[in-house]
Amino acid sequence: YTGTARVSDINDVDNPNYITLPACSGSRSVIDDVEDWNDNITLGIDGVEVPAPEDMDSFSDGEYWQRADTRIVLRLLATGLPDTTNSPTGVEVVDVNGDNIPEATNAIHDATCPGGITQGATNYSVGTRGPNTSSKLRLFREYQFNSSVNSYQRTLEVDMRALLNCMHRFPDILDGKLLNDDTEEGLVFFFAIDGPLSNSTQNNYSVRIQNGSELQSNISGAETVKGLTLVTDQGLVIWGDYNSTGWVPAALLSDTLWLLSNSWTDADSNLPNAYDRDGNATTVFAAVLAGVARTGGANGIAGQDHGADSNGGGAINVFRFNEWFRIGTTGNIPDFTYEGSIVSIGPPRKSQSTWGPFTYYSAPNRDWSFEQRFNDADLLPPMTPTFVYLRQELFVRDYE
Repeated sequence: YTGTARVSDINDVDNPNYITLPACSGSRSVIDDVEDWNDNITLGIDGVEVPAPEDMDSFSDGEYWQRADTRIVLRLLATGLPDTTNSPTGVEVVDVNGDNIPEATNAIHDATCPGGITQGATNYSVGTRGPNTSSKLRLFREYQFNSSVNSYQRTLEVDMRALLNCMHRFPDILDGKLLNDDTEEGLVFFFAIDGPLSNSTQNNYSVRIQNGSELQSNISGAETVKGLTLVTDQGLVIWGDYNSTGWVPAALLSDTLWLLSNSWTDADSNLPNAYDRDGNATTVFAAVLAGVARTGGANGIAGQDHGADSNGGGAINVFRFNEWFRIGTTGNIPDFTYEGSIVSIGPPRKSQSTWGPFTYYSAPNRDWSFEQRFNDADLLPPMTPTFVYLRQELFVRDYE
């Protein structure tokens, strides 16, 4: 076909209203008058803004704090010990202003909500571990970087299955919502630590999640969780399989991200020989947004030539390891199976540790892949940042 292509400004094939287009010189021209295009072309569209780390700040006007379905906070005294003014563990459910919600805080400590976090003679769904407790966590990458600050972590402990069971029993924890709430296409939990080092560039604060292999309540008749996003502005430690059974859209958003295998016990924190901290096969299915350390503390040439131990570890170390994933020095290497999507929007703000010297762990076999289900927008985790980009490539004549 040869001839002149014409464009109508009305959708009427039988009686088109052809319009005159600007002359074309053969080079690129910019159109600044789009009135004749019936709003099919728009000018002055704002550029895409990538989420900033500050969007995940606790006690802030950041979107995740403001829109979270629940905000669970470990309160610490100036000494670094738990503040038990409002709860026996120091853990509180708070509102958007950071104020304790007594009925919700009481609910997560109710006797009908037992979990795997033992404090005293009681088992809770939430709690804390720290330098003063008999069971405690040492993260060896942080420990070798700053042994005084990071001798042991101060952790907000979460038994995920027990917490979901408790939320089913006491909807006050979710501000009256049910587990199947889909306001954000699923649930969003914000975990925070309110202590003297919360904003320090190197602290020993972490949120640790255990018993998360299936992100559902196991109480008969409980509502079905449609998706779950966890957010913290501190380090996040995933202990064991996560979302490996009964997959739901899930995401992990944190300052740094750690993996402890299914075989980890806190007694391993006191084993100085890395060979004795055996890691085994572990599976995680979730999108990840976390800080990744920059080699030499800077991007590009500025980060080069700062010594062998200045390496940040790169994308393959977005999951930080704490164990020896093999038997001895030559044994079989177990798999860390991961399906998801990994995004970093900057370096960590609460950890300055470098990847090396890396004698504190031996990496698992990284069996990693993109989660193909994320290609379906309906299967993205709650509060996934999204945008649509549409570009007109050509016009095609439609013959009827």
